[in-house]
Amino acid sequence: MRAGGQIPKIAFGDSIWGYGRYGADQLLPLSHDDIRHDTAGAVRALRGLALPDRSNILLVSKVADMGHLHPVQAAARELGHIVANADASIGDVERVAMFVRVLPIAAVIGVNVEMLGGMADSGLDPAGVLSGVPVIVALGAACDQLVEAGVDALRLELLGPVLAMECRSRRLHIDGVRWSIEEMGGTLRVSNLAPRALSVRSFDTGRHGRVTAEICPCARFDPVIELAAEGGGTPA
Repeated sequence: MRAGGQIPKIAFGDSIWGYGRYGADQLLPLSHDDIRHDTAGAVRALRGLALPDRSNILLVSKVADMGHLHPVQAAARELGHIVANADASIGDVERVAMFVRVLPIAAVIGVNVEMLGGMADSGLDPAGVLSGVPVIVALGAACDQLVEAGVDALRLELLGPVLAMECRSRRLHIDGVRWSIEEMGGTLRVSNLAPRALSVRSFDTGRHGRVTAEICPCARFDPVIELAAEGGGTPA
């Protein structure tokens, strides 16, 4: 695994779909097979949100995070939802507000702190813009900010190369078909269970937490994890 602008060695798959990033700005090569498999996991994640049929979904992301979030977009379309896109940055906050204002948006997925800060800097109240949307899924600290502001947000986390998303039962899941996750040495580590363009073995996510054995009420069979707050210890 190589950092910065270096191209990592491709371990599997001759046809590369594109590159994302993971960890501390390490390049994440993704094959067409990776995207197809990750889309299958994202289908289960979206079903866990219990959205109505043919929902309007607004997917917001940075270009660098599309390796994680493109499968969510592909899964939404596979399930028959209608997807609009915006950049999760200050430059596109008016576009986000416009979509929420003129369309019956059922879910906004991918909200980040840059987008929330951009709204505030543009004179928009993030809670006012987003509170009327039935399902908000926000990345890490953005989820915490929205909850503190009274918005009922679900959590999205990028754990190295792995996407984790809360279901409507507020359990945080990863794709257990393609990935394993375990607590080791005080932090959560992930490994791929099936061949990928980039093989990852016991990648240290730097996050404290644990994997639970509970069966989620949402009926999703994928692993449930509990994360400690950034900088905190393993949950009790």
